[in-house]
Amino acid sequence: MRVCHAMAMVVGVVAEEDETVLLQAQQISRSHSDPSAGSDNCVLSWYNSCKDEGTWNGGKCCYPSHYTCESGESVTKSSCNDIWTGYVCCKSGATPSCQNSEGAAIMDTNMEDCTNKNFHVWDKGTEDVLHATRANVTEKKLNGMKQNWKGSCIAHITGTAGPQSCSGWCKGHGLQCVMAMDDASTLQQNQLSAWMPAGKSSQCSVGNQYHDDEFVGCDKELNTQICACEKTSCQNSEGVAIMDTNMVEDCTNKYFYVWDKGTEDVLDATEDNVTEIKLKGMKLNWKGSCIAHITGKQSCSEWCKGHGLQCVMAMDDASTIQQNQLSAWMPAGQSSQCSLGNQYYDDEVHGCDKELNTQICACDKTVA
Repeated sequence: MRVCHAMAMVVGVVAEEDETVLLQAQQISRSHSDPSAGSDNCVLSWYNSCKDEGTWNGGKCCYPSHYTCESGESVTKSSCNDIWTGYVCCKSGATPSCQNSEGAAIMDTNMEDCTNKNFHVWDKGTEDVLHATRANVTEKKLNGMKQNWKGSCIAHITGTAGPQSCSGWCKGHGLQCVMAMDDASTLQQNQLSAWMPAGKSSQCSVGNQYHDDEFVGCDKELNTQICACEKTSCQNSEGVAIMDTNMVEDCTNKYFYVWDKGTEDVLDATEDNVTEIKLKGMKLNWKGSCIAHITGKQSCSEWCKGHGLQCVMAMDDASTIQQNQLSAWMPAGQSSQCSLGNQYYDDEVHGCDKELNTQICACDKTVA
C-alpha cells in the first residue's frame, strides 16, 4: 500500500509537471501565432496595405503607440468598428482632430484629416510631373507652411456627387469654413502615391497654389480641395452650433473691419482707410455670446429669438459699396462681412427691433 501510494504521488507530480509544461507550450505557441502579439505594435494583416497611420512592414501593419489592437474569438470583422486587418481590430486612442460641432469624430470616407499630418508641397512648375523627382516634394508641418492656416479641422475632401464647396462640407458637420485651397494636380497626387512606401498614401498635398498664396473662396466648388473648418462661436440656447443661411458670418472671435469716417462712397479710399479691430478693442462694449452678421429683412430680436437667444445690441453694417470694395482688397479666397462704417464712430447702435436687410446682431442666452 505504501509503495502504491508513493507511486501515485510520483505519477501525480509528473502529471502536474506535464500540465505545466503543456500550458507553457500553449502560451509560447500563442505568442507566436497571436496576430496582436509583440511589443512593437505590429499586427498581421490580410491586406497589402495599412489604413490610417499604419505602416506596412512585410505582412504586418505597425501602428503608433496610441493604437491598441485586440484579437480573440469574440473579435470579428462585423464587431470591429475601427480598423480591421483581417485578424485583429485596431483603434486609435488619440483624439481625432476633425470633430463636428458636437465633438464627435468626423467619419467621412471622402475626407483625409490633414490637421496633424505633414503636407507634401510640390516645387513650383512641376504640375505635369514630367521632369519631377521625389526631391521636388517637401514635407511641411501645418505650422511650417507659408500661410497662416487656421481651423480646428484641416481636411482634404473629395466630392461624392460632383464638385462641392468647403462651406458646404464644413457646414454639413456643423462647422464653418475659414480657409480653402485647391490641392495638388491629379498627376501630382498619382505620382506622389507611386513614390510613397507600399501601403502608404496621402492626399494632403499642394502645388503652385501654395507658392502663389492662391486661396479659393470657401464657396468655390471643386472636385477635390483642402478645407479648413472651425467650430462656430454662435450657438443656440441648447449649445448647438447655429447653422442659418441668414447668418452670413459669425463675427464673435474675428476682427472687425472698420472704415474711416466719411469713406462710405469709397471713391478716394484706400486699404489704409480700413482698420482691423478685435471685438474687445472696439469703442463700444459689445456684449453677447454670439455676434453675427445677418441678412434677410428682419430684426435682430427676431433672429436671436429664432435660436432661443435674446438680442442685447444691434448696429447697421458697412455700406454695400464698402463691403464690395473690402472683398476686392482682401487676399484671394478671403472675405468678411464683419465690417462697420460711420455708425461705429457715431456710437450709432439702433434698437434690436429695427428691420434691415443686413446688420450686426449681438445675441446672448436668455436669463431664466
